[in-house]
This record gives sequence, structure tokens and C-alpha cells, in this order.
Amino acid sequence: MDDAAQTAVEYLLLIGAALMVVIIVVALIRLVIVSPTLASAENKTAAYRNLTNVS
Repeated sequence: MDDAAQTAVEYLLLIGAALMVVIIVVALIRLVIVSPTLASAENKTAAYRNLTNVS
């Protein structure tokens, strides 16, 4: 029974480590790719509004 428990714990640790890697990768992708894209879109929208509100 000890071997089965050890195998189960190792499996759970492996799954936990894999989840941590996935979470870190997704966070980095959002930080590097999505955030600058959103900021760029907001800047373009603001620039368009400034051009169209010329009085």
C-alpha cells in the first residue's frame, strides 16, 4: 500500500507543477502580448476621437 500512496502523491505533485507552468505561461502571454495590444487600441481610439472632435 505504501507504493500506491507514493505514486499517488507523485502524480498529484506532477499535476500541480504542470498547472503552475500553465498559469505562469498564460500570465506572461497576457502581460506581453495582450496588454500592449489593448493599450495600443486605446491610444488609437483616443487619437481618432481627438481628430474627429476638432472644432
